[in-house]
Amino acid sequence: MIYATLRNKNYGSTNVNDKSKITDNVTEVTDNVTEVTKLQKDIISLIKNNPSITNADIAKELNTARETITRNISKLKSLGILERVGSDRKCSWVIKNK
Repeated sequence: MIYATLRNKNYGSTNVNDKSKITDNVTEVTDNVTEVTKLQKDIISLIKNNPSITNADIAKELNTARETITRNISKLKSLGILERVGSDRKCSWVIKNK
């Protein structure tokens, strides 16, 4: 197998030894990750109205794929905004004040 590294002419030459630029870019990206998207706000709104709503019901309400809802709920949980309380069959969502 042959591998080739192609230079991207859209960007100037980058010096791999200049790690401060890389660190600055990573910081910018991670700072923007904590922002809540419109979809996530809509999910939170639905959960406020019905804390025991399922991912499938949220997906139907928002006309979005269930996997997308699951991914966004996971993100909200990792941000500490949502918490799932109860068993698998009888659970509800708690919205934390953050």
